[in-house]
Amino acid sequence: MVRIVISFIPLFFLFSCGSSSDSSYSVSQIGTGGSTAKFTIVDDNLYILDSENLKLFDVSEAEYPTPLTQVYVPFDVQTLFAYKEYLFLGAESGVYIYKNSLEYISKFTHMRSCDPVVVSEDIAFVTLHTNNRCWFENGANRLEVLDVSNPEYPTLLNSYPMWEPKGLGVDGNMLFICDGSAGLKIFEIDDGSVSQIESLFEIDCKDVIPIENNLIATAEDGIYQIDYSTEDFEILSKIGVGE
Repeated sequence: MVRIVISFIPLFFLFSCGSSSDSSYSVSQIGTGGSTAKFTIVDDNLYILDSENLKLFDVSEAEYPTPLTQVYVPFDVQTLFAYKEYLFLGAESGVYIYKNSLEYISKFTHMRSCDPVVVSEDIAFVTLHTNNRCWFENGANRLEVLDVSNPEYPTLLNSYPMWEPKGLGVDGNMLFICDGSAGLKIFEIDDGSVSQIESLFEIDCKDVIPIENNLIATAEDGIYQIDYSTEDFEILSKIGVGE
């Protein structure tokens, strides 16, 4: 089986058509972004992390994007993920939760480390790592699983030690984590707990996007497509750097 990678996937922030991960919720997420993205589109709204500001644009007319409002966010905020009517911002000091209107809701504080965050079925998955500028004296390399069913009071469900986790993605009951030189790790989710079912050691990825049994992974040596419709986790293709 051969699948074609769209040529602009190297941008890796936003592509494809899709819907919110909770099918019962009416707001549609126009694109599917990686966990390290700094912008996302929901309905006719474009959200952008720009330095220490979170900006909102109306893009109902694509030729004339209109700035609506912006709010200050802490300097350590790094990533942006949309879920239902909320925005989850990953930061070195924790996870910030905002309404789509940019109203601040709450913060979950964790040990100071870099952390992308993704959310599905009211469960947030956060990777903490200490590589490069994210090295702190009391940093950590681990996965934290949060209950965000009440966004005003996010709570820690479980914590798992990792090697050097970075980007991650979730689809249904499957969680994918780029764990540095330990490779791409695949987990099964069960009621807020995760158990590892596979490791692809040959893929030192930076971020992933899972869509309809097809995982797109960016790595230092290129972009991979992986079929996760079966337990074989077949690598379908690779676009090497410079190709």
